[in-house]
Amino acid sequence: MTVLAHMSDLHLDGGAATADRVRRVVDHLTGLPGGVDAVLVTGDLADHGTEEEYREAREALAPLRDRYRVLTCPGNHDSRPEYRAVLLGLPAGTAPVNEVHEVGGVRVLMCDSSIPGRAEGELTPGTLHWLDTTLAAAPDQPAFVA
Repeated sequence: MTVLAHMSDLHLDGGAATADRVRRVVDHLTGLPGGVDAVLVTGDLADHGTEEEYREAREALAPLRDRYRVLTCPGNHDSRPEYRAVLLGLPAGTAPVNEVHEVGGVRVLMCDSSIPGRAEGELTPGTLHWLDTTLAAAPDQPAFVA
């Protein structure tokens, strides 16, 4: 059986209250007695999409990475260039950050819902096409879509 933990909408913003809330969830997850195959962190890791907020997210999630595999994807409050550079260690860019990962025999499809320069989010036609194609490539393998 594949066990996934899920966190969403961290909205880290440099504030003490937000950091404390995230720390409590991270502490809870790292203290679980059973195994977790991966922790999914979906959307809105940052509140304003700044490099400082992504550094805060990277540091806040570090205890989880020490124990579990951590998978992230951007949401409507996230900024792709800063997300890529700080969290993924990749060159900044504005293309969608859609990723598929194998976790315990299950495919986890992490879909980017951010829209560069806008506050709202959506799954664009390109992301939906990627999702359809990726799911069709292994129709008999279980999959989670985040």
